[in-house]
Amino acid sequence: MISVRQFQCLKQPTAGEEDMTAISPVQIVFTLLFTALIVINLLGNSVVCMVVLRYRGMRAPINYLLVNLALADMLVALGIACQYLITWTYHHSYGTSGAYICKFLTGGNFIRIGGLTSGFFLMAIAVERYLATTQLIRDRFRLTTRRLTAVIIVGWTFAVVYNLPLFLVVELIKDGGNQCTEHWCPNENLGKAFSVGCFFVFGVIPVVTMVTLYSKVLYKLWKGGIHATLSFEQARMRSKLEVTKMVIVVSVLYAICWLPNLVIYMLSRFNPDLLGHGSYFFADTFVISVVLVALNSAMNPFIYALHSTNFRRHIKNALCCRTYRAADLTNAYNANFRCKFSPDDGTQKRVRQFSQYFKDPCEEYTAVMSPKEIVFTFFFTVLTVINLLGNGVVWLVVLRYRGMRAPINYLLVNLASADIMVALAVACQYLVTWTYRHPYGTTGYYICKFLTGGNFIWVGGVASGFFLTVIAVERYLAITRSVRDRSRLTTLPLTAVIIIGWILAVIFNLPLFFVVKRVKDTGNHCIDDWSSHENLGKAFAGACFLVHGAIIVTMVIMYSRVLRKLWKSGIHATLLSEQARLRSKRKVTKMVIVVSILYAICWLPNLVIYMLSKFSPDQLGHGSYNFTNPYIISVELVALNSAMNPFIYALHSTNFRRHIKGALCCRTYGAGDSTIPVFETTAVMSPADIVFTLFFTVLIVINLLGNGVVCVVVLRYRGMRAPINYLLVNLALADMMVALGIASQYVIKKTYHHPYGTSGDYLCRFLTGGNFIWIGGVASGFFLTVIAVERYLAITRPIRDRFRLTTRRLTLVITIGWIFAVIYNLPLFFVVKLVKGRGNHCTETWSPYENLGKAFSVACFFVYGAIPIVTMVIMYSRVLYKLWKGGIRATLLSEQARIRSKLKVTKMVIVVSILYAICWFPNLVIYMLSKFTPDLFGHGSYFFADAFVVSVVLVALNSAMNPFIYALHSTKFLKYIKGALCCRTYRAADFMNSYKANFRYNLNHDDGIQKKSKQVILTSHNAL
Repeated sequence: MISVRQFQCLKQPTAGEEDMTAISPVQIVFTLLFTALIVINLLGNSVVCMVVLRYRGMRAPINYLLVNLALADMLVALGIACQYLITWTYHHSYGTSGAYICKFLTGGNFIRIGGLTSGFFLMAIAVERYLATTQLIRDRFRLTTRRLTAVIIVGWTFAVVYNLPLFLVVELIKDGGNQCTEHWCPNENLGKAFSVGCFFVFGVIPVVTMVTLYSKVLYKLWKGGIHATLSFEQARMRSKLEVTKMVIVVSVLYAICWLPNLVIYMLSRFNPDLLGHGSYFFADTFVISVVLVALNSAMNPFIYALHSTNFRRHIKNALCCRTYRAADLTNAYNANFRCKFSPDDGTQKRVRQFSQYFKDPCEEYTAVMSPKEIVFTFFFTVLTVINLLGNGVVWLVVLRYRGMRAPINYLLVNLASADIMVALAVACQYLVTWTYRHPYGTTGYYICKFLTGGNFIWVGGVASGFFLTVIAVERYLAITRSVRDRSRLTTLPLTAVIIIGWILAVIFNLPLFFVVKRVKDTGNHCIDDWSSHENLGKAFAGACFLVHGAIIVTMVIMYSRVLRKLWKSGIHATLLSEQARLRSKRKVTKMVIVVSILYAICWLPNLVIYMLSKFSPDQLGHGSYNFTNPYIISVELVALNSAMNPFIYALHSTNFRRHIKGALCCRTYGAGDSTIPVFETTAVMSPADIVFTLFFTVLIVINLLGNGVVCVVVLRYRGMRAPINYLLVNLALADMMVALGIASQYVIKKTYHHPYGTSGDYLCRFLTGGNFIWIGGVASGFFLTVIAVERYLAITRPIRDRFRLTTRRLTLVITIGWIFAVIYNLPLFFVVKLVKGRGNHCTETWSPYENLGKAFSVACFFVYGAIPIVTMVIMYSRVLYKLWKGGIRATLLSEQARIRSKLKVTKMVIVVSILYAICWFPNLVIYMLSKFTPDLFGHGSYFFADAFVVSVVLVALNSAMNPFIYALHSTKFLKYIKGALCCRTYRAADFMNSYKANFRYNLNHDDGIQKKSKQVILTSHNAL
């Protein structure tokens, strides 16, 4: 795969400076796209491989071909990662080592191998589909195991052999930036011949073959017809139709995504200037074609899932850790066959027995997962992600930059490793257990000990305490005995300390690996069962408390002496270098003191509760639930402690903060770290900016996940497709647009230096200027107003059809809402630009039309705030009066249930509307005042600048909180969210049976109507 010379840094490297220092916005966008597609590719295709290799029913010849296609797609993803992502993180070496790295990693040769393999196996699948469809009963055309093995070997061998020339011509040229290129000189004609061969071998031959064979297959299936009389033959034919449609879609996607790349590659051989510095348009086009290739590799697993019921079912079971036995499948099939062809009085009973074999694998856990457990799980997930990312960055910073390789920083790396161990163990114990049914027996025994039992939480906790104690001793010696070399922590003592720390942590917690097990009456959780040695359990709990207590006492003693030495007694320094070193020691000491205090605060509650539970076993047993929630909260504190440490390092250490910025911006510092030039954008990033960025990041992640789940729930489940829910989906889309706008304006801009000129202006208008925040805000207000009107009409005029929100009206309302939001904010796209004197921020420049800016800000105050809020107040006040004061009388129980449902929905949207008013009003007021008093955002008033950012945080909070309001106020939403998160699919038959039962009982008005109505409600509840 030839590289793109424009997909590189804007300036060439100079002495002591890396070539990654100036990364353009276009490159950032491409890198984000590549990263997302590669992650999706690896996860999706890994699931495909696991499903086919794990379930016996999926081990068909065509599925083995799909596994090899998935492996080829993963090879393409890894090749793209090496060529377009890894090259940003290091300076490519020259010479022999650089040449081999180019040939086997960063040159993109494996992209070509994976692409050719994909084309070969798609042709093999086309041939297999043609023979399977047209030659049904001829064994000589069957794809046996021997033939399948030969096809797979030939495919991979041919792909490697064909691309061997690339391993000879790909190399790193010194004036080509940090990228590898194909150097065919002096054999240019060979390069042209190879590119033409690629066009035919990768594109023309596979596409023509697939078109020919699939046209014959489609003609045979739909035009010629294949007649089947028996029911199982009809089922087999339907299965073949599904598989054929699936691979046709895969083949069409292959042709669409690969042909542009092949055409551009071939043209670049005949006209080298196409990818040279003279034509940036074609360079961007080539990178877009590579994005299409990555998209093709990432989309295949989703095509399998969407077009194949068999794949979809097994993927769900794989994700929920459900394993089907062959006997279960056989018995289920036989039962299904008998029930279909032997209808008698016991048919329904047999169908129920058959359905037991395909019981939802998540049903056991979704039935008992309370809202509290959902909240705990959500917090554990967020803290685990923050922990892994933050401590991973600490690892990267210390190990990557030479200036950070001090003894105390290596101790912090081991502390970060301990925190990562705690996070992974918490994830195994409190997150993984909700996604699968824990096995019993020997397998479950070992899973408890090494994964879900939480033993590594304790190992990580002891290691954290040990390294914090060592850090305290090191600080004490560094401050009080600064000139004695024998007290310095050199490499050898440091290595010994690290090894001893981890060994002690493992040895101390060895007893847990013998007593942790899963007891059948404890649900899906592992417990430490000291029942045969209760006194040992009490002794171990007491020892845990004493060990951690001794750690805290040691730190208190050491740091009290250090503080007295630094601030009370004083250490006098005359030279400026000594004063700077002293200030650095004080900063580091304050940082580790804060870490130690946080450790004590977060671990002590957990230790106390754990010790008390051993002396009073009922405290955490089924007899006393009041201690269960405090214990889980104490584990939350432990997870919080592990997640917060990286932010403490960044806030208290200038050195850490600077290098973290450099790592996130892909900046590599040379040996002269002491005079590191930093970006203009990162030089002014204060602790307040870091805190705001953290808040924005967390709220944006919550926003996208929560509103994404809302959209999935409404669009996936038929029972949720009501008009008001479609309005909520559009409200969720508006909230997601607000989140993405905030991410572009307040988060992404921290990672790069904003360009000036035309490209910078367009970047401001469509990404970093925040215009889409305003579009999302207008759309949110519009849809909340429409929901208020819909609620008013649904409550006050329930039986008048002319006021109903039909599908046609709903489509019209949604279209008008989005068009109005875009048109109203069009002026912003003309006035938002980057001004050189304003730092890295985009601003609205209304001059010389200042009055228009004032008018627009006043209009925003009314359109975003006053008009929607006044409308909602009027509508909901009438609704509340009608519901609670005027009253709506209902005699039938079904009508009463319907009224209660309307009450719940109305309360939910009222809460959403109040939150909208509270969160948007401060931002609108400050924005309007800033137009009439420009100094509010000038350098003379930092208070109002911070106040404005806080108001944007409120806007982000509003967008992120809506999904939780839906879940807390709507039982229906909560139930379907649980089902979506646990891969639960509700059948249409469940809803139909419920509806028929409800219809029958509503028509039978007799003396027993209340009893029958109760049965109807119970039936409906069970159906859902």
